[in-house]
Amino acid sequence: MHHQIVLSSIVSDTLKGWGGKIKDTLFRPSGWKIPDDTDTGISFGEAIDVGGGYMEMDLVDIRAGTSGKVHALRGGYVEAGVGIGEISKMQGLVKKIVKLMPKGARPSSDIVVMPGGSITQFIMGAKHSSKQLELNDFKYATWIYVHIGAEVAVLSGDIGFMFMVSKEISAGLVTSLASGNISSVMMTLMTDCLAWAPYYGTALGLGAGGKIAVRVIQTVHMS
Repeated sequence: MHHQIVLSSIVSDTLKGWGGKIKDTLFRPSGWKIPDDTDTGISFGEAIDVGGGYMEMDLVDIRAGTSGKVHALRGGYVEAGVGIGEISKMQGLVKKIVKLMPKGARPSSDIVVMPGGSITQFIMGAKHSSKQLELNDFKYATWIYVHIGAEVAVLSGDIGFMFMVSKEISAGLVTSLASGNISSVMMTLMTDCLAWAPYYGTALGLGAGGKIAVRVIQTVHMS
């Protein structure tokens, strides 16, 4: 009986140790958060939704001993998605309005004041060896936002995951996205990203449907 108790204790301690190592590997805090963002864009299409625009993200350093300084990341984005159907009875009215727009364009903007950003601080990617991110990591970074969006009349919202990726893998990801290989993209993002976080956004625009979309954002300026 004594040997069984000792063995059980060893197994329990070993599993706890493994659990701690897995947690430290998969959920290492980066020390940075995006509490708010601003985006303005335009999209076209219904079953296949494509568009682009401009995005600015407030980046905050929340590492221990820092002043919590806010940096602004600015860049352009392109987005492609697949419609998942009507979610509002206002779809008919919205379609009539959209038909009056040039080429059926649907503009949207969070008009600065509407909320959006990372729900938690960014988590380090599993293969990224550094303990935390540094300011230089964000210069000219590429971001991939995989999300589910919903539009109801003039209001829209989305929620998903924002991934920060290196220049080395961003080109390959864009190629995979263009070929529609979403499963390969998600596998690469989860394993090779520099950092990730659950993310959400809200905006004003035109629409009454849902979509699953991928947005590629390229930071071109940081202040």
